[in-house]
Amino acid sequence: MQLILLLGQALNLFAADLPQIDIQKVIELCLKNNIDVEISRLDHRLAKNEIEASSLDFDYFLTTAYEAKRDTTIANLTYDHKTYEERTTGPSIGIKNKIIWGIDWEASLQVLKIRSSSKVAFAKSRYQSAAQIKIEVPLLKEFGKRYTANRYYKAKNKYSRYRFNKFDKANDESFKAIKSYLDVLKEMAILEKRKADLNYSEKIYDFDKRKWKVGKKSKTDLLRTKSQIYKKRSLLFNQKVKVENALIDLSLILYRGDKQIHASQIDNAVLEDDFPSFGEHRRDLKKSYKLLATSFEIKEVEEDLYKGKRESLPELKIEATGSASSIAKKWQRSVDKIFGVDFPSWSLALNFSYPFGAHAASAEVTANTAKLNSLREREKSEYHKDLQKIGALSFDLYKELDKIARVEEQIKLQSLALEYREKAYYLRKISSLELVEEQNGLAALTEELTKTKVSYLKKYYEVKKIENSLLSSSAVN
Repeated sequence: MQLILLLGQALNLFAADLPQIDIQKVIELCLKNNIDVEISRLDHRLAKNEIEASSLDFDYFLTTAYEAKRDTTIANLTYDHKTYEERTTGPSIGIKNKIIWGIDWEASLQVLKIRSSSKVAFAKSRYQSAAQIKIEVPLLKEFGKRYTANRYYKAKNKYSRYRFNKFDKANDESFKAIKSYLDVLKEMAILEKRKADLNYSEKIYDFDKRKWKVGKKSKTDLLRTKSQIYKKRSLLFNQKVKVENALIDLSLILYRGDKQIHASQIDNAVLEDDFPSFGEHRRDLKKSYKLLATSFEIKEVEEDLYKGKRESLPELKIEATGSASSIAKKWQRSVDKIFGVDFPSWSLALNFSYPFGAHAASAEVTANTAKLNSLREREKSEYHKDLQKIGALSFDLYKELDKIARVEEQIKLQSLALEYREKAYYLRKISSLELVEEQNGLAALTEELTKTKVSYLKKYYEVKKIENSLLSSSAVN
């Protein structure tokens, strides 16, 4: 224990530049330095990137290609019994896009240069240009923006879920930090009372010692009084250890252990001021951070369930293609002639396929259905747990206030009784042990009052945590 005290004192030497610590400073430092809060912020930012990535499915895509081909024509008796070559080269460029309802379309333009050694060809060198537009419309499984944009909707719900997870985590960690801070206040207040109690006992011992020297006090009574001092010194030492441990715990929460908080930094006014009251009108607990995060997780699973059910449907698509081509000796002319529709063509196809079995889709639907039911039950249970917790805490807060009032009244009576006992002691009507016993009773009451006040504050801030009123969302961001 001595090692712990020495370590705490050594670390305190480096704490001179640290600020005063109160409730608001505790929340501020927790939100700034807490690792779990920082991880929840990073998760939220990464989820935003997923939204941007999922929207790429609906971007426009530029397609380019270059064709090079060589054909050899077998000798034909109809002409001059020779073999001819035909070389084709040229680029193509196009653009394609998916409309959110699931419709795919693509438009392209191609210009080819054809060289031929055939004497009957239109020209030894000519250009052939072609333009095409193709549209593919799903009618069953892939039709509809909810199926097509499934990844996008899931990413949006995940982003919202991580947003409220971030608030919930900040809420929880801030409450933990406040509890640790209140523990420090409690241990420090008890330490001061132990010091005062020891000083009082030492004063009585000094008076008894003077009485013993003049023969008006027995050696046995003096030793009994002295034993009380040793006992209280031991209690004081143990309490100092508790204070140092509490300060270390608070430092780990607020500074990740990089800095040590000194006892002189702690603002204990919260135990001296009027206690904050709590009203009867509660916030809508259905809008708590935790329940809002769960609601968006439910929406994510609903999207998975919807897509899984659609996967078992047959595919039915209409594919329509329209094109025009032209031939000219110069490529500019061949391109111009396309829009005159020299050689138009079109095609229409109806494609159908049916997934026999679809075991994977059925298994996924079953798993997601079970997960969805579990989340909905969890959402209900969490809401009712919060209601019950608020009710229990409200009742406990009234009990704590009543206990504080009773203990304060007992302290007043005990203080009057101690004053009376002191007068009786100096008049030699009672022994010093009786006086010390009376003082011990007063010390026990003041310690109980401190613990009750801290207990009240912990329950008060827990209510604020459940109501999401412990901190503002702007502070979390």
